[in-house]
Amino acid sequence: MKEAYGEYRERLAGAFPPEMKPFLDALSFRLVPAGTALLRAGEVATRLYTVVEGCLRFYYIKENGAEITSQFFLEHGMVSSFESARTGLPSDSCIEAIEDSVIAWITMRHLSGIIARSAPVKEYFERLIMTRLIYYMRHHASYIRDNPETRYRNLACEHPEIVARVPQQYIASYLGVTPVSLSRIKNRLKRKN
Repeated sequence: MKEAYGEYRERLAGAFPPEMKPFLDALSFRLVPAGTALLRAGEVATRLYTVVEGCLRFYYIKENGAEITSQFFLEHGMVSSFESARTGLPSDSCIEAIEDSVIAWITMRHLSGIIARSAPVKEYFERLIMTRLIYYMRHHASYIRDNPETRYRNLACEHPEIVARVPQQYIASYLGVTPVSLSRIKNRLKRKN
């Protein structure tokens, strides 16, 4: 098992700039089966996860129990409930593996220490947070501006790997439609092509 973790560490190292070594050296690794909850609503977020292999989703649960997916994270994606981690308040979001996955993790406390000691790591995470903010702003604007078919076409064009790998019910919740509506959208697009 240690050999596999060495391989995972090498794979991650190839995906990050050399100045991220202090961060990469601090990571722990874990194999998680599909369906594993990494953060539940009501828990305080204490870890940052990086996907080595697999897929995670970030989602919310409505009062009626419906799950609304906010984002997917594939290889090299990083996820945490940054709001919960920063404020120390319970998260209103959830993180779950939707494929058998290998994840790397670090506690937010340990990450804060590395960021305080390493300007390049701090700059990397500042860029990551800004990129995430821009992503959420665009995602929000698409709900205001675009119809569900346009949102699906954009997702399929910009992230075909998500459309290919993620179960349809999660894609539907991400797009704000039912699975039946998503099937209709896909059939309509097939007929057009």
